[in-house]
Amino acid sequence: MRKTTDINGLKDVAKMMLHLPMTETEFDFIVNHPVFQSPYWFDNEKIINIRDSEKAFEKACAAYEQKIDKTEEPLLLMYTFRSSYYLTFLKFSRRFWSADDFAKALSEAWVEEENPNGDVNVPVSLSEKWFKGLDKKALMNPDEYETYSSLPNVLEVYRGVSRGRNPKGMSWTYDFNKAEWFANRFGEGYVIRGIVNKDDILAYFSRRSESEILIAAKDVHEQTIIHKDANAEASGICC
Repeated sequence: MRKTTDINGLKDVAKMMLHLPMTETEFDFIVNHPVFQSPYWFDNEKIINIRDSEKAFEKACAAYEQKIDKTEEPLLLMYTFRSSYYLTFLKFSRRFWSADDFAKALSEAWVEEENPNGDVNVPVSLSEKWFKGLDKKALMNPDEYETYSSLPNVLEVYRGVSRGRNPKGMSWTYDFNKAEWFANRFGEGYVIRGIVNKDDILAYFSRRSESEILIAAKDVHEQTIIHKDANAEASGICC
């Protein structure tokens, strides 16, 4: 990776994503787009629907382009987008980042995205590759790195899997109660228990009070389902 981040390269990618077309949802007031969540936009204190015409959409984009042009902090460019598109922005712009800046952005993207383990544009295998190539101290804040350093060489971890979520994701925790909360927040799910080696852990994040152990599912050994819903596999052996 680069020694210094190419801010102009990031801006070019940001503008490219800004101009991606919107797609409709089942709700009239919500759209799918990297920047715009709603088709309604304030233009000189007047609300306009940017789906009404290409001109209206381009006018809204032009306003955001001005913000992009004024932004000189790499991480703030990522924050131009909706959190569900953070990893997508990193995917398109990776070649323009320095290693340390990319590590900081990746850790923030992972923590802030609602479901990074199920990102349709960035598979878990790609995120795993990114994390493995970065310095742990750059990925974690000082408190997180201190906790990671204090972990035993072998520890028990848990992953709460709610309905529709990826059982082979990378987000685990040593806190069973937290895993159980994740398992049941959208209806009854289940918790996977496993054993990991500290050397296989990619990072530890506590920024959202989740005690998250980031590790590839294939590196979690002796996996068993210790709580499951009626649709889970009958066997106690997982994955």
